[in-house]
Amino acid sequence: MRPLVRYALAASLSRLADEMVGVSVVLLVLTRTGDFGLSGAAVAGYTLPAVLTGPLLGAWLAGARRPKVALMANELVLALVAFGLVVAVGHAPAVVVVGLTLCAGTSLPLTSGGFSSLLPALVRRAALPRANTMDAATINGAAVAGPAIAGTLAGDRKSTRLNSSHITI
Repeated sequence: MRPLVRYALAASLSRLADEMVGVSVVLLVLTRTGDFGLSGAAVAGYTLPAVLTGPLLGAWLAGARRPKVALMANELVLALVAFGLVVAVGHAPAVVVVGLTLCAGTSLPLTSGGFSSLLPALVRRAALPRANTMDAATINGAAVAGPAIAGTLAGDRKSTRLNSSHITI
């Protein structure tokens, strides 16, 4: 498989999962706890740290010896945090839930700009504008599809009550 195709697949899946998290976290927290405040705090924990960490992570990744390994490690951390949320929400104190979302939110910029920073090494300079267009399409496609998929997976057609076992993070 060509490097750009592998890149597009990895970036698309990572970004799709990232865009599903906001809706999934809200639904998971509301389903298990009914706590709107905790739901909002959890989403804020996932989204707000990126404002501060984005530039720092970008500079760090630019100097990293093996940026692909760093991005893979980030994806593993995000998967572990997602698992932690599934286990913790409704069973652990609110501070644990918000702490987990803060952990994930801190490295969130790596799923967007982090992947995009790999493009110049994957394609010739002349092909970079087209590769950037493809990359933007993966970002925009995930932004549209991710929340819709999360909401659809969480829906229970037999009742109006959400079933937390259907919520995917």
